[in-house]
Amino acid sequence: YNLTVTNSSGCSAVFSTNVVVNAVPTSAPTANSPVCAGSTINLSATGGGTYNWAGPAGFTSTLQNPAIASATAANAGTYNLTVTNSSGCSAVFSTNIVVNAVPTSAISGGPNFCPGTSLSLNAGSGYSSYSWNTGASTQTISVNSVGTYAVTVVNAAGCSASANITVSLFSIPNFGSPIGFSCPIGGGDAPSNYDFNFSGTWSITNSPSGAIPLVTGNGLVSGMTLPGNYEFQVVTPDNCTVLSTITDLFVAHEPLHPIEHQKIKPLILWMADWCRQHFF
Repeated sequence: YNLTVTNSSGCSAVFSTNVVVNAVPTSAPTANSPVCAGSTINLSATGGGTYNWAGPAGFTSTLQNPAIASATAANAGTYNLTVTNSSGCSAVFSTNIVVNAVPTSAISGGPNFCPGTSLSLNAGSGYSSYSWNTGASTQTISVNSVGTYAVTVVNAAGCSASANITVSLFSIPNFGSPIGFSCPIGGGDAPSNYDFNFSGTWSITNSPSGAIPLVTGNGLVSGMTLPGNYEFQVVTPDNCTVLSTITDLFVAHEPLHPIEHQKIKPLILWMADWCRQHFF
């Protein structure tokens, strides 16, 4: 720039000065928004010599590409970036960060089920996709084996969460044989009373025609006075239904009458023999 100066006497002189116009930064800050809660926010910038970031939850940084680990909803919002170049010129830019919530994943159902039945496991409603370690992709699955079952759910924002559950069978006693008995009056060859001795709701589901057996308490059976099959059912405290059968019971009403029924169980034979040895 040239300047001509003239005084009151008409004398003049020419002067000059040089002007330099430096460019301001043209940075375009970027971020990996949106992100899922718990993941990392990555901010980045270009085109400057120094960088000053400021954002929600008191965030500040002088790094060109700062990161915020374990993001929460408090980290969502506008991040301002002041960029200063080597000429000392600065400019302010901004970028917005969205933090989406992750699903609250949980599996309902179980964890125990009764032998011979199946168990329904439910990963919850409202998700866009489901992925079970069984290969299923539905909200619910039906299982009949013990083990650990896991599911990953994804919500509409694309955020995922996982849950697992270990299922097992209820403990069911073996009712193959009663644990106690009483000898028949008069020396019969098989006991007429049996005691399964297990807490539950007992009932008789089948007995020989004409027999009037009775089951009381924790599985105390009496009145098995006719030969044949006696079937019992107990609903356990865990609501499991268990069946037990005394099969081919042979009842003799004469003292020391030989046992002729070849299908009688060894347990019945042993009990009858024990009764004869100790009482008759």
